[in-house]
Amino acid sequence: MWLHTLEMQKADGSWENFCLSGPDGRRQAFPLESGSSGLELSCTGGAIAKCVRYGYHRWSDAAAGISSARLHAACVRMVRGDYGGANEPWTKNGMRIDVYDDGGVQKPENAPQDVFEAGWSPDGAVCVHHVRVKENVTLAELEMRYPKLAGRTGAVCTEEFARANGAILYNRSGL
Repeated sequence: MWLHTLEMQKADGSWENFCLSGPDGRRQAFPLESGSSGLELSCTGGAIAKCVRYGYHRWSDAAAGISSARLHAACVRMVRGDYGGANEPWTKNGMRIDVYDDGGVQKPENAPQDVFEAGWSPDGAVCVHHVRVKENVTLAELEMRYPKLAGRTGAVCTEEFARANGAILYNRSGL
């Protein structure tokens, strides 16, 4: 994959990088096919590009019978912390996440400081054990805001529960 540096001209005539830096410090972008005849540029610091760089290529063949496009969509929800699947991110930049899936693209690192956070589908979290950024939202607030998560937060949310309820991607994070 070819990475490109994109710059935009500011009002004062100077130039600045268009992309914010990602976890590796890169401020670059790459093109992705969008729809039947479109193209989008995705910055490496954004969720879409992070998921591609994790190995979730929405254009690839299925991974162990799971659609790569579905894995990519679930990954984007997970990276953004979009628990309700309503395009409302509940995370912040720089948070450590350990992502893994049933398709064999990513395996869990099992770092001792990380615990199971949530199971994900392309529609958001199927359950949430704990929120990634406590200052942003509580489990009770998630249940009120997203009725599909009612009764699916806290201790009931395990990897096994998530898998049984449609999750195809999982993550671990610090408490």
